[in-house]
Amino acid sequence: MTAAINTFRDIEGLDFEVTAMGTVLAAEDLDTIFEAVKRAHEAVMVLGAKRVASTLRFDDRRDKSRAMQDKVEAVKRQLKQT
Repeated sequence: MTAAINTFRDIEGLDFEVTAMGTVLAAEDLDTIFEAVKRAHEAVMVLGAKRVASTLRFDDRRDKSRAMQDKVEAVKRQLKQT
């Protein structure tokens, strides 16, 4: 897993956050995300893996600019209101 995550550091325009349940990737365009996934898969295969499986889930919002931290902050604000 660390080999895959280390590949993300070299991808311009990619933000990422490792969480307990997976890794969140964020970029301005889908091509950057696809490139990150491709590099991560290849990094693990080079280490000798016979199979690599990934689950991708996209939140592609184009009507306004959002950062991945915006969602976390919105939930925190709502928790304070209750």
